[in-house]
Amino acid sequence: MLTSLFIAVAIVGTAETSVVAIPLFPRQAEVLLEFFDPSKNYTELALKWGKGSGKDYVAGCGIAYMVYLTLKLSDPQAHYGLAKIRILAVAIRWILI
Repeated sequence: MLTSLFIAVAIVGTAETSVVAIPLFPRQAEVLLEFFDPSKNYTELALKWGKGSGKDYVAGCGIAYMVYLTLKLSDPQAHYGLAKIRILAVAIRWILI
């Protein structure tokens, strides 16, 4: 279960590697917690927020969490009902209206 939200950005340099935790604003965290609530069955998230509100950042956090959940599965293909030879991919789509 998702309890606290932040994204860890790995900054890889030649001499050292560091990880920076960037917190979400309350509304961003609320949306992601709602979307990933196990009692819900959401398959899409459409954010109709203004310019500079963090839509891309929220999408990136969501994708990172989806990848994390998938990596925790012992057999992701079986979990999603796919053949063993199938490759899993995560995509994000922006629609400009």
